[in-house]
Amino acid sequence: IFYSEINNTKYYEALLQALLKHCMELSKLFVYIKTDNDALMETFRRLGFTIERYSYVLIRDNDNIPQAALPEGFSIRAFVEDQDEEVWRDIRNVAFATLQGSETPITTKHVKKMLQEDEYIDEGMKILHHLDKPIGIVRGADDIEEGEPILYIGPLALLPDYQGRGLGRNLLREIMHFGKNIGYKKSILNVNAENENA
Repeated sequence: IFYSEINNTKYYEALLQALLKHCMELSKLFVYIKTDNDALMETFRRLGFTIERYSYVLIRDNDNIPQAALPEGFSIRAFVEDQDEEVWRDIRNVAFATLQGSETPITTKHVKKMLQEDEYIDEGMKILHHLDKPIGIVRGADDIEEGEPILYIGPLALLPDYQGRGLGRNLLREIMHFGKNIGYKKSILNVNAENENA
């Protein structure tokens, strides 16, 4: 969290300098600012930040969601700990290799860490298979939005050969139904603006 109650360039500059002392090895820092917050955007421009990309935050009620309708030969199952970490890593890395802001590959260690995080939900990580081949992933995690529990969806990824076939939509439906069945009334998803299909 990089935030000041007072929108003043001097305050943000002091925060930035304090932060930089602890991350000198990093080549980039990313912040998310709502596009309607012109004053804060201008403050960050004065600090040397540039706009790299736009993202959308999508929130939806988990009511009235169609069931996943997979084509023949496709199935979704829950992630299995100590078995699926490399599968998850590989699908995510291939699918996100050119996705702006997500190009950096994750490691098996990163996947194992996801299973230990507070927001982890048992059986909230799903893998899509075509016959016996794993080809897609989706994760639902515990989050809070405006003081209410919400299912955070991400990552959602498909191998490139399987994109554009409605499979991502079905993964999304599957995880939203999962969330609804365990008590989440809403789901939230962040997508890059260039992902117009989302």
